[in-house]
Amino acid sequence: LSVVIDKPEEVKELLFDVAGSLGIVNYFLGGKINDVSTNETSVHPALRKSVWSIFTLDGAHNQMVRDFVSNDVTGVCYNHHNGHEPDWRNACWGENYEKLMEVKRKYDPKNTFS
Repeated sequence: LSVVIDKPEEVKELLFDVAGSLGIVNYFLGGKINDVSTNETSVHPALRKSVWSIFTLDGAHNQMVRDFVSNDVTGVCYNHHNGHEPDWRNACWGENYEKLMEVKRKYDPKNTFS
């Protein structure tokens, strides 16, 4: 959220720059998702403060978005993230990834549900 408040003109420029490769699952976030503590679910903690989800369709525009807002500041909606995301563990789950892996190792030691 702070990048939208702190850099509104740069955000507008970014959106115009990537507009040609935006997918069909771009939407605003917020509301009740913000009422849940960051460590209560697997959702990337940054999504609790995000205001939109942007899905781009090509690598160059994906990188533009990552360069503007890095994965340590934001996350991705793992239902619609780009399959070529180089930092997918952090992008999808952030600091929750290791805890999720512990749960997986405990309840799925044979990787039945990979």
